[in-house]
Parts: sequence; structure tokens; C-alpha cells
Amino acid sequence: MPPARTEKPTKRGAPGTGAKKLCSCTAHCGGGKMIPRSTWYTHAKFRAKTVLLTVAEALGYTGALKQGSGEASGSAARASATGAGLACGSGSGSGSGSRSSGASRMRAEEAHALRGGRDIDGIVGREMQDEQNDMEIDQRVDDARSPEPNRGSDILVGNAPPDIPDNPFPPRRFRVTVEEVVDEDDDEGGEDDDAPDPGSDFDRERNEQAPREPSATPEPPELPPGTPEPEPAVDNPIKPVLKDLQLNMEFIELLKTASLADSGLDPDTLHRLLNPPQYPLEIDDPDVLYSIDLFFATLNASEETYEDARQAYLRRHPHDKDKILSYHNVRRKIEELSGIVPHIEHQCIRSCMAYTGPLKLLRECPHCKTPRYKLSTTGKEVPRQEFFTILLGFQLNALRRSKEGATASRYLWEATKRTLAELGISDGVIQVFEDLCHSEEYLEAVEDKRIGPHDSVLQLSIDGAQLYEKKQSDCWIYIWVLYTLDPKTRYKKAHILPGGIIRGPEKPKNLESFLFPRLYHLSALMNDGLPFWDAVDNKVYVDHPFLAWVTADGPAMAQMNGLVGHHGARACRLWCPMPGRRKEGCPHYYPVLLKPNGYTVDGCDHGDIPSHALPRPEVEEYQDALRKVCESRTNAEYERNRKKYGIVKPSLFSGLPRIFALPHCFPLDIMHLGALNIPDLYLSLWRGTMDGNPDDKKTWDFAIFAGKTGSQGADRWKFHGEEVVHSNPFLPGSFDRPPRNIAEKISSGYKAWEFLTYFYNLSPAYLRHVLPRKYWLQHCKSVSGFLLVHGWSVRAEDIQQAHVLLNEAAIEFEEIYCQRQADRLHFVRPCLHTSGHAAEEIPRSGPLSTNSQWVIERAIGDFGGEIRQHSNPYANLSQRAVIRSQINALRAMLPNVFKSDLSNAHNKLPRGSINLGDGYALLRARARTAYHVPPAEAAAFTSFLTEEGVLGPGETFTDKVRKWARVRLPNTQIARSAWKETLKPLNKLRMSRNVKFRDGQIPSIGEVQYFCQIDVGEDTRTVALVSVWGPPDAALLQDSYGAVYMSKYQGDAALRVIDMTAITSVVAMVPDVHRPRTDATPQLIVDDEYFLAERVGLDVMRLGRDTLEVLTEE
Repeated sequence: MPPARTEKPTKRGAPGTGAKKLCSCTAHCGGGKMIPRSTWYTHAKFRAKTVLLTVAEALGYTGALKQGSGEASGSAARASATGAGLACGSGSGSGSGSRSSGASRMRAEEAHALRGGRDIDGIVGREMQDEQNDMEIDQRVDDARSPEPNRGSDILVGNAPPDIPDNPFPPRRFRVTVEEVVDEDDDEGGEDDDAPDPGSDFDRERNEQAPREPSATPEPPELPPGTPEPEPAVDNPIKPVLKDLQLNMEFIELLKTASLADSGLDPDTLHRLLNPPQYPLEIDDPDVLYSIDLFFATLNASEETYEDARQAYLRRHPHDKDKILSYHNVRRKIEELSGIVPHIEHQCIRSCMAYTGPLKLLRECPHCKTPRYKLSTTGKEVPRQEFFTILLGFQLNALRRSKEGATASRYLWEATKRTLAELGISDGVIQVFEDLCHSEEYLEAVEDKRIGPHDSVLQLSIDGAQLYEKKQSDCWIYIWVLYTLDPKTRYKKAHILPGGIIRGPEKPKNLESFLFPRLYHLSALMNDGLPFWDAVDNKVYVDHPFLAWVTADGPAMAQMNGLVGHHGARACRLWCPMPGRRKEGCPHYYPVLLKPNGYTVDGCDHGDIPSHALPRPEVEEYQDALRKVCESRTNAEYERNRKKYGIVKPSLFSGLPRIFALPHCFPLDIMHLGALNIPDLYLSLWRGTMDGNPDDKKTWDFAIFAGKTGSQGADRWKFHGEEVVHSNPFLPGSFDRPPRNIAEKISSGYKAWEFLTYFYNLSPAYLRHVLPRKYWLQHCKSVSGFLLVHGWSVRAEDIQQAHVLLNEAAIEFEEIYCQRQADRLHFVRPCLHTSGHAAEEIPRSGPLSTNSQWVIERAIGDFGGEIRQHSNPYANLSQRAVIRSQINALRAMLPNVFKSDLSNAHNKLPRGSINLGDGYALLRARARTAYHVPPAEAAAFTSFLTEEGVLGPGETFTDKVRKWARVRLPNTQIARSAWKETLKPLNKLRMSRNVKFRDGQIPSIGEVQYFCQIDVGEDTRTVALVSVWGPPDAALLQDSYGAVYMSKYQGDAALRVIDMTAITSVVAMVPDVHRPRTDATPQLIVDDEYFLAERVGLDVMRLGRDTLEVLTEE
């Protein structure tokens, strides 16, 4: 067994990884700039000060804060609050679970000084003071700092990092004792609030001096030979009092000490895992290969289909009877070759819990009291129900056993090296965020040597699924996403690693017990290391997997992160200190910023909060709060602490030694937020289906689609649905599924992608005719912000713009929809608050699309479609997950034998196409012969060649051209042409001939007439003849914040030749008004107005935003 890799702490502020940070304030740097790290902390302190002061003023605690926070007016704080969260969120320390970065420590101390010695949690939780008279919290300052903990130590304890020599005020750690416990924190004593924070440039802010360089951590002195090793750090583990919390902690403690030797694997499986084959896989027997090919071909069919095909072959070749494997034999052969076998554990027959970890020896379910075993026909005890764990280690090793897979798995580290090189050249500036390698959490982990070149970086995605629409059939499915692969292949079915299936039909009462065997195996790999053979280097390396993200939807995330969920008093899934408000007599809280008029609900009557993007607390604050919750001695005390801190229990993931620090490893989910929650919120208001007082509903001027059949609202809703359907022929096929009639299908399984296209592409243009202007303007602001954060590639300046748009839209939502009415508190759903954090999360975690739930939703659909035994769907689903992992492994090990996108043959172009390089390719159809072009087209070619210097004054283009119909773009979209598309009727078309192309300072839109190749001097150039769309309606573009780009079709009057490489994407141009059509009506009508729609997730909003910026400058 290879030894666990030791890690040495490195100096902070190493060149390349953190030289500069994105700032958003307006008082110091103008906002949206990359500034030096040391200067950033000064600005961050100013922003945190103003935001905290404004929050405290709203909560009535201005005195305690103003004493230590200097001069900052509430209006100034609100003015800067829209940008405050960006820097504070992007500057979150990652830590290694058991420690946080020096920057995080400095910001934590600054925040404490700004609070004047009071925690913001204590301010927010002041409603509980009257209840806390029976116990006492004794907070003591631990002046003796603990040494740096080893990797794998208790991450729930905030151990201090090594000493910094220049620091006259050493960091302090709070220890909570439970001898005499109450729920209210005493003010911490013995701490100088005015003490400068080492390395935070506090002196520059006060004295306007030049910033100090942070002190470097000295190298430890060499010890004489024979010096004994120092004693390990004395851990201060959390010791829960309540029984349920004790059980959670037992699971966590087992994960911390996980090892492969104690993982329950049989000796043969353990030997194969630790001794991977050091040669490529080969299948020499043609009969075995034929059997596997036959199995692959009938994969989505039944077992009987395979046997029928086998028998048909044997009738034709009767002498090969013993050569073609039976179904069961071919399954065993695939298992042998792939090396992937399921690990089996027992569970309650009602899915209450699994008999794992501290529950392993139980003989009956503690929840439903059903027995664990039953007697077989032979009188032997056998488990009543089992579940599978698909071991991750074998799946990771399979990928690197081929040269193609080993090369593909190098992507992340190569991208990391390029990012570090770019940071060195650009003085620490990240201009574009494209993947995990650009995220602050990841770069800090690389800087701290917690992620190395051979380590797998993973994401765990879990979600619940209902297998059948009309009967209870819930189950949980989880998968692993491998970030070491390129995003172009990472999310494909062949590279998604199945983790396991948690059976239904009832919801698990102890989800940790089901996740435990999977996480134990992962933790053992983290601790012991996973040996793997690299087919490229022909060497054995050791992989210490690193879990970057844990993703789930809202309800499932509450099970993962241990927080209260979306209806708690502190309900933010990112654990920001946003206090909730509730209705009188109602237990649900809502993240409402503006205090309603006449609102006096106890504990919720604080003043206005300036922004949803409150500074995200540091890891140490979370750990202290978790300790207080876990060490509650009574149920009443636990309930009060849970409400105050928003924490229910310690997360099972805190037991993993190699993970982004909790709760930062639980990112925002842009898929459910943007595609489902936000559209549902607005549509329920516009349709009048939101709960509300019947008398109050009569005043809802925003409920434009409300009413029963025959009413004006119902007729308007019906017409709106028809508009959506009529837009479908104008949406390219690359836009995925087009939205159906939303008036008819909204309650019939309207898909997330349909909501995306409808809400962000179509509704801003169509609703401007029916939605009152103030609501339409707010809607456009929200749409513009969401389109910017949805991208797979997000520019730094877009992050700042999106942050402002989303937070302004959120507060305007309350002003115009809620109108400070207490009976409308439920309008402000948690998704509205979460949207305020969306932009600030991108610098911290990378583009939100890279870690969203799209991948698990697709996996659920794939697995559900493979169920073949409906009498026992859960067992069949588990078997299908095992088969899927085995097939993926074989395709990764033999990419040139079985169909795999890792092979060169997979990227082979169709017959007759031309590879143009850089991701461009000409695709057929192609004209049989070349021909002379009409005068209007010839004039366009003449203008192009004149600009290229090929034709002189007075010369014209006279050559023949040969038309091509299609071009594949680097983003994999297929751009088509009017030459072939106009031959189809509109109702059978998904128009893909409108393209966005680079045209100087501003991108432009053109309708491709055809593609061709022409001689330009001594070179042959591929060009496109396009009809350029007219300029956008400037007033409408500005009013809609860039969301509605309205333009007129100009036809042959605006023909132009452009280089094919100038085309960046395929877009849609949708009619603003759908006219009655006949067979003679052209598909695009000259001088009619059309609005732009871009595929959500591509480089969206750049055209409208860039155009708007130029118009504003002019």
C-alpha cells in the first residue's frame, strides 16, 4: 500500500496564483478592476464595514458598531452594497478543512473588529435574548495557539496556522465549554478592537501610509539528527450531547480515519485496487470480442434480445456453439475485463436507513422496527434488502489505462499551468473565467499543494428522482464528475461515473448511512492514495483524489450541508447572515430586505437590509457556530441555536480530508435557480396563481394572465402561448428543445430547457406589449443579469455588471411587487435571495454552468430510460448503473475498439467535408458546378476583394463560385444557409442560418446566403455571403438593459462577404409580430422587425451588452 502523501504548507501570496483579486468598490478603485491582493483587503475592509454598519443600523445595533467602524453613512453603505458582496464573496478563503488561508484569517479578524466585539450572528439573533435565562455560555480566549494540524485532522475545529513573526497580536481561537451553558454569547473580552491586522494594511487605511508587504512564513529550522518528532497537535473535537448529533459525529469520525484495509473489501478486490495492471488492455479472442460487441449493440434491449441474436448467429454457424458467450457469461467477462464490481451493503426494506458505519451491527431498523434478515429456504439468515456501491477507484484507473484516456486526463493540470503562466504575464489578472482552473478556491488549493498533477478532482452530484409519473417511486441517484477531463467531454454520458442508487419508494430517514460506504471508500483513497498506471508515461503514480464540489437541489442540499433549508430563519444555502422575516403565526421565514409597513413580528422587525449579497462568513465562524449547535445540552437549547445559526447538524462531508472547506464546497446551483425557480416565481405572479388574500388579488396589476376561461387575462395567456409556438421555426436546432405552448403545457412537464429559452430569450420581447412598464423594466434587468452569469465563459467585467443588475432587480422586485405589505412576504422566495450571490460566486468557484445540476438531471433521464424490469425497478436500476460503469470503463481502456469520443475516429468529419482548422469545417451539401453570381452578389464580392487589396479601383469580381450549405463552428454549432433552408416549409424548419460575426468594435448579425471558397491572392479563403441585419433599436436596447435587441431584416439590400472565421455562433432572429402566412410568404420578411435570441450558456448577451456600451459612450 503506498504511503499517504505528506503536504507542506506553502507561503501565501506566491506569484501567479493570487497576485491580484477582482474588486467591485467605487470608493477606492472605481469598481470592477483587478487590484493587488494587499490593496484588495483594504478595500474589502471598507466594503465590509459599510455593509455591516448598514445591517446593524437596520437591526438597531448602531452603537456597538459605530464605535469600532468609523464614519459610514447608511446611504453610502447602500450605494456601495450592490457591489460589496462581489469582493467579499470572491475573496473567500478555501482552507483545507482543518485550516484556512492567511487571507481568510485576516478578514475574519477585520470583521470582528468592525463589529465592535459583537458577532453579526449575535445581532441577527437578538430576538432570542428573552428566552435565554436558564444557561450560560462561557467563551474563553485560548491564548496558546495550536500548531498546524496534519492533513486529515478534525476539520470542524478552527486550529490556528503557524506563527507569523511580525504579528504583535497573535490570532485567537474561541473555545466553548458546556459546564454552564446558555444560548446568549457574552461579549468577548481581552481583545483590542483597534489592533492592526497583520498583513491587512489596516495602517494604510488609518494613517494613509504605503501598504506593508505581508510577512513571509519562515522555513522551519533543520533539526539535529536524532531529534524526536514533536508531539501532534492536541485536537479539540466537537462533542455533541444530543443522541442524533452523536450519531452524525460517529459517521464523521469513521470517515476521518478511513483506510482501504478497513473498508470491507475482500482480499482479491483490495489487491486488484492496489496493484493495477501495468499494460494496456487487449482482447485477443475474436469470439469474446464478438460477444461483447453483440452485448453493446443490444444494451438498451432485454436479455432475451441478446439471446435471440445469439441463437440466430448459431443457426447460421452451428459449429461455433461454444464460442459465442451466453448473456450471463458475457456479463461476467465484461466484469472481469473492466475490473469494476459492486460493493454490497444491507439496508432497511423500507429504505429508512442502511446498516453501515455505527449502524452496521443492528438487527432491526431503529425507525420502523422491521427486521434486517429473513430466513432462506435452507434456514440461513439472508438480508431482506441490499444496495450497491460502485467503487470509484476502479473507474478512475480505467480511464488512464489507455494512451488516449491518460492524455485526456491531463487536461486540468495543463490548463492550470496555462492559467498560472497567464497570471504571471498579466500581473495576476484573470480576464475570462472558463473553468475550475480559474476559480479562486482551486488556485489556492494548488498553491497550498493540496492538489497535485496526478490527483483526480471530483464533483459529487446527487438528486432525487421519481421513476414513474403516477405512482410513488422515489429514489436517489448520485454520480461523480471528473474535472480532470476537458469540459467538451467531461459531461458526456461515457465519462460520467455512476456512484450508486438509493432505493425507494420511501424517502430515506438517514441519508448519511447510505452515503457512508461511498464516502468511506473516497476518504480511504484520499488517505492511502490510489496507485494507477499511466499508459503515456508507462509509470505508476499515486492519485490522492480531491472532492471539489458537492451539488444538489435545494431540498437535497439541506441533507448534504446540514443547514436548515430554505424556510429557516437563516436559510441561505451559502450560509450568509441574511435574517428572514415571517408572517404572524407562520413558521416559514422569507429573505425579505424591506421591512413591511406596520410590521411588528417579534424577532423579525429589523429595519431594511441593503442587499442580498451580504458578506459570506469565514470558515472559522461556521465552525464556531457548528460547535455551539452540536454542544447544546437540551432540545430547547438546540432548537434556539439551530434557529439562530441556521445549522441542523454537522455535514457528513466534514469527515473528508481532501475537500474545499465547509461550507464553501457546496456551490450555488444555477440550473434549478435560473431554469426553474426564478421562472416559476414570476409566472405564478403574472398568472395570479400565487397564494394571496382574495381582496388583495384584485389590486395585482402585474397579474396580466390571471382569470378564468373567457376572461381578458385568460385570452391574453392563450395568445401568449401561441406566440411562443410560432417562434419555434426561428430557433436553431442547437437551442435544444424548443418551448411548447406554455399556456397549454406549463403543468404537463414543461422542461427546464424550455423554461430557459422561453423566459430569457422570448419573454422580454413579447411581454413588453402587455406587462406594465415598471414590471417589464425590472424583468429585463433580471434577465440581463442571469444571461451574463449563465455563460460557460464569463468575462471579469460581466461579473460586476451582472452583480449590480441582479441585486438591483431583487430589491426592485420587493418595491413594486411586495410594496412593503406583510401579507406579501411569501412573494420573496429563497431563489430571489440566492440570485444576489450568483455573480460573486463566479470568481470563487468558476463559471456556474461548470458545477450545475444539468449533468445529474441528464444522468437521471438516461438511467430511467434503461429500466427494463418494471416489476422491480430499483434492483434493475442498480444493475443498469453497474453495467453502465463497466461499459464506460471498457470504452476508456479500448477507445479504438469500441465507440468512444477519446479515439481519433470519433472526431472524423463526414464524407466530402473539408477541415479548415481551428474547429471550423465545411460540410455538404455542395453545388455540382460553379457558376457566375448575380450583380448584387458580385458587388459584395468586389467590395470584399477590394478591401483585401486584390482588386483595384474600377475592377469587379467575375469569377465563378461553388456553393456550400453548412459550416461547423468551434463551439460545435452548425451554421446553415438560405440556399438550402428556403427549400423547406417553415413549419418543418429550425432556422440556423442567422449568425453572429465579428465586425470591428461591435459584433453584427447576418443571414448566411451560402458559403464558398475563393482565391485571395495566392491563398484560398473560405467566405460567407451574408445579408447584414439592420442596426438595433437603440432606445429599446437601452430600456431593456440589453435584453431586447430588435432589428429589421434588409434582404438583398445589405449583402456582404465575410471571412468564415469571423463567425462566432449561430443565433435566432424571431419575429416581433407573427403575421398570417401562406405558402408564398417568404420565411424572413424585408423591413419586418425581429429580435435576437442566443443559446443560453454560450457567449450570450455580449452582442446586446457591447452594443449598449458603445451607444452609451456615444
